[in-house]
Amino acid sequence: MAAQGHDETRQEPGSPPDPTRIDPSFSEPTVADVQYARPVDPWAEAEAAAVAAGGHLPYQVSGPSAGTPAPGVGDPAGKTGGRSRRAYRIGLWSTAGAAAVALGVTAAVVLWPSSSIDFHRLGEPSVFTPGIALTSAFSDATVIGDRAYYVSAAANGVAAVTAVDTASGEELWHGNTTLSAARWDRLIATEAGPLLVAGIGSGSTETRMELLDESGGASVWHRDGLAAADSIHLGTGVVFVVADGGKLLYSLDSGTGGTVQVTRNTIGSTIVVPTTPADLTGPADATGTAINPALADDNPFVQVTSRGAVMVRDMRELGTTAERDEIAATGSGMVAHDGRLFVPESGSSRRIWSYDLAKINTAEPVALYTSQQSGADLGKLTPCGELLCFVETPGYDRKKAEVVALDVTGLGEKWRLPVPDVTSLVPVGDAVAAVTTTTTTLIGADGKAVWSDQPGVTVRLNDGNLLRFSDDLTTGYAEDRSVAGVPLGGEPVELGQALGVRPDTCSWNTYALACVGKENFVLYRFSE
Repeated sequence: MAAQGHDETRQEPGSPPDPTRIDPSFSEPTVADVQYARPVDPWAEAEAAAVAAGGHLPYQVSGPSAGTPAPGVGDPAGKTGGRSRRAYRIGLWSTAGAAAVALGVTAAVVLWPSSSIDFHRLGEPSVFTPGIALTSAFSDATVIGDRAYYVSAAANGVAAVTAVDTASGEELWHGNTTLSAARWDRLIATEAGPLLVAGIGSGSTETRMELLDESGGASVWHRDGLAAADSIHLGTGVVFVVADGGKLLYSLDSGTGGTVQVTRNTIGSTIVVPTTPADLTGPADATGTAINPALADDNPFVQVTSRGAVMVRDMRELGTTAERDEIAATGSGMVAHDGRLFVPESGSSRRIWSYDLAKINTAEPVALYTSQQSGADLGKLTPCGELLCFVETPGYDRKKAEVVALDVTGLGEKWRLPVPDVTSLVPVGDAVAAVTTTTTTLIGADGKAVWSDQPGVTVRLNDGNLLRFSDDLTTGYAEDRSVAGVPLGGEPVELGQALGVRPDTCSWNTYALACVGKENFVLYRFSE
């Protein structure tokens, strides 16, 4: 039966989280308590018969859409091989589209490609002087809507933010943090303003946060002494923090910074934040993670304990709305999208299971796929249009990796295509870009390559257009990057070079590219 949040765990606003508090809704199960139901697999008998006859029969991404692994949680990659930032860039608004696909409601959505962007040459960038001179200390850039935020930090730990209107190219304001930090980790763009975060990942002893006002850069609130965060997720009106390998969860009011709720559990867990079809239609980073995900009013997340229990909860009150005693597998790699939880099983049976989140406590899961290859790895689950894409790697040999697409209703495999060394999948409308460390292959809705092994890294602008960089976006040293705009079904448009930028800081919307340069902040326009 679904349980509500427990009053015993409530903290008064403004009080620090209590890392010693134990959530009374949890108890250590004994071996005898853990019973695993046999999930439904409508293809098991047919598959077994085929094998006997000698026949052959979106997503691990960082941040809000990816599972936060329980043990050894560190800095999940937000770019291919680079430092994580994009998984935490989330606005604080909700949309009608998000409400339509809230947990329990599956909307019929057809992702028709957006109109092609009218790309033009980059030209001369708008240049802005940092409030604190750029050094090897923390710096970053992030875009939300028509606003770009840039940050640089001083040796004394104070950070300075510059806000820019990306449409007009005008500088709006400078603002400094009240807090200082030995090392700032994140610049998160929210509709309320830029949120600075220090102390995320392994080795951190505490987390610090400060929100600056979007209209003028004044400090709205700041918190220090918070339990060190493994990951941070933003919802409507809330900052949700996962700590201590998923044992400690706490939420802060995004308007005041006050503590809303804290729960402490005795076993670790994986946290998965659901995505919606709308998240596949806007700008995304090189891992396919939406830069500004759509948010639901009820702020849902899925918690899977290391013992296999699964709960649907809300980020603010941390209350449980639905739960199930067991699940087919635990750990990283799970994806929640459009009302369903997809779970890769990595034991002797290599399968992908689908759970209906609206009926998580009553409906049996469906096996969407069973690998016929011994020792195959099933990873990088990614929603791609109305399908579920993933990478199957036989014997963990990345040279033999294949991108596979499944029907999420249980009608089996739709297509597969060999793409060696694929590191991430980026959905683009009904197509998907398979990205390696050096090239990108675009796969159409029919499973055929639109183009293959194009040099560089390709990112999504919207559901009909891509932006291609000549090299990776992982280095923090100032370098040049050639850029091209790529409409689906059209020819690439060479846009010229972004000169002397720090690639791991770059962020974008559908018409502008914001990066930290060698000495200044820069903004390039590639469309009107």
